[in-house]
Amino acid sequence: QSRAREEALHFGRFTFLSFNASMSSSSLNSTATPPLAFLRSWGCVHFLVLFNLGSEPHILDPDWAPSLPEGGVPCVSKINKNAAT
Repeated sequence: QSRAREEALHFGRFTFLSFNASMSSSSLNSTATPPLAFLRSWGCVHFLVLFNLGSEPHILDPDWAPSLPEGGVPCVSKINKNAAT
């Protein structure tokens, strides 16, 4: 089981994703950091982990991948002082 997890991490990739600036509150901030994603697919199964590195909420651009929901994928980060997310 750990070998399967290792392979998933090894063959996956990290990438910055584009977000829909017209629907994002960060549209006024042109220096906003886009979400970072870990992408991995096995046939028809898609594994996507999103990391929103900034403090602004984002809506991912549905043109990025046709399989995303039509309304986009909201990404929001919230960390409190106890390091819980």
